[in-house]
Amino acid sequence: MWATLNPSKLAAGTINEEELTQSLSQFLTNLTETELNKAAENFFQEIFSDFANLFQPSDRNQIDEHPILNAAIAFFTNDDWTFTKIQGKPILQMGYQGQNGQWLCYARANESPQQFAFYSICPTIAPEAQRLAIAEFITHANNGIVIGNFELNFSSGEIMYKTSIDVEGDRISSTLIKRLVYANVVTIDQYLPGIMAVIEKKLSPSDAIALVENNSDEESEKGD
Repeated sequence: MWATLNPSKLAAGTINEEELTQSLSQFLTNLTETELNKAAENFFQEIFSDFANLFQPSDRNQIDEHPILNAAIAFFTNDDWTFTKIQGKPILQMGYQGQNGQWLCYARANESPQQFAFYSICPTIAPEAQRLAIAEFITHANNGIVIGNFELNFSSGEIMYKTSIDVEGDRISSTLIKRLVYANVVTIDQYLPGIMAVIEKKLSPSDAIALVENNSDEESEKGD
């Protein structure tokens, strides 16, 4: 305000009403322009800040909220599997026909932590009287398996084979899924005759394992 008044006139009391009015008017004009400029500056800062936030890394990472499930769906679709998605769950259900039987399979996607698992369910439930024998059989089987493992639910008698992978900090691919899926179905198909022999009390667990291994060796020789 003092920039628009003459201090000497003001001190001497010689400033007239017209000069005072003009000075006050100029002061208010300058004040209004300053405040408007500040308001405009704040407005554009907020706009550009919001615009920049659209491209923050955290938002880019949320573009695909289900990368593992979507990768699994893409693989099974491209590989011509017939499957259904279980409603409300990140699980796909399908069937598979092997050389030694037919069974149900499940693909499960865990987004946090980032894991993919594939299960083959044995088509026959182990009777309660044979569950210890089956447990012995799959213990021997797991000892020689590199990818995946057999599991037995002692309460229900359900037998399954599982292959899985943790991709935390990495990304899943159709190639990885394919390896897990086909390693799974080939392995359970290989061991299914031994499982059935134990369930039907035709062979002891150790003899059933020997049967599977002998058949596997014969198949390898044919391949050579």
